Amino acid sequence: MNSELPPTEDPAPDRAPSLVELPEGILAQVEAELAAHGGSTAGDPAAQRAAEARILEILRAEQFTGPRFERLFGKMAHRLVGYAFPIMRHWIGSGHIFDECLKFRRPIIKQARAAASEWTLEEQEAFAIDSIIGTDAMQGGVQFFLNYGLRKGNWDPQKGASSGTYFVGACACCFASFCNKWWKDKVLAEAMLSSPAEADEEGEDLLQRIADTSVDPADAVVLRDSAARAMAQVKDPKIQEVLLRRSYLGQTQAEAATAVDLTPKAVERRLHTHRKNMRDDDDQGRP
Repeated sequence: MNSELPPTEDPAPDRAPSLVELPEGILAQVEAELAAHGGSTAGDPAAQRAAEARILEILRAEQFTGPRFERLFGKMAHRLVGYAFPIMRHWIGSGHIFDECLKFRRPIIKQARAAASEWTLEEQEAFAIDSIIGTDAMQGGVQFFLNYGLRKGNWDPQKGASSGTYFVGACACCFASFCNKWWKDKVLAEAMLSSPAEADEEGEDLLQRIADTSVDPADAVVLRDSAARAMAQVKDPKIQEVLLRRSYLGQTQAEAATAVDLTPKAVERRLHTHRKNMRDDDDQGRP
C-alpha cells in the first residue's frame, strides 16, 4: 500500500479491540469520572471489593464455562449493562466518550469524531447499545469483559477497579471500534457511489440511477441505503484502497488503479462485480 494515504488513528477500525488489559491508573481515572457523573455504586469500597472478589472466586471455580457459570454471569452482565448504559449514553451525547477512548489508546478517526457530533439521539443510543452488547460482527463490552476481564484474568477487584469501572472502560474501547468502522463504511459507500460507472449488458447501473437528477428523492434515498449496506460486503482490499484514494486524495480512478498495481480495466471489472451485488441486494429488497 502506498504511503500517500492520509494516516488515521486506527489503521484497522473494523477489528476487535487489540487492548486486552485496561491499565490500573487509567481505571482509577475512569472511577473518578464515573463518580463525577453519579455512576459509582454506593457503599464501603473495601466491602465492595471483598464482595466482588468473592463473586470472581465463584465464577473462576466454574472455569468460566458451563450452565451454572452462564446463569451466574448472565445475572452479573445484566447488572453491568444497566449500570453502563446511562453512562455511555451521556458520554456519547456530550462528546466525552472521545476523551475516554484516548485514555485507553483507542482514538477515534478525526473525521469520524467530527461526523459523530451530528448523530441524532437515536443514533447515540444505538451506538451506546452496540458498544455494550455488541453485534454479530463485532464484540461489545459484555464479550470484552468475559474474554479479557474474566477468562484472561485482567480484571482484579483487589487492585481497586470495580467490575463496573472495568466494564465501562471495556465499552469505551469497543465504542472506538464501532465508531471507526462506521466511518470507514460511510467513506467507502460514498466513494463507491461517486465512482464512474459504465453501462453493462445487464441494464442500467445503480450508480447512474442515483446520479440521475430525474430520480425521485425518496427513491434516491432507498438506492443510497442499498448501496451503503452493500458496501459492508466489500472485502477486496485493493478496491477499498482505490475508493479511499478517490475519496481522500481526489485521485482519478486510473491514478488509484496504478497506485494499487491494477490496470484501470481490472479496477472497473472488480467495481462491476460490486455494483452487481448492490443491484441484486436492491432487487431483493423490493416486493
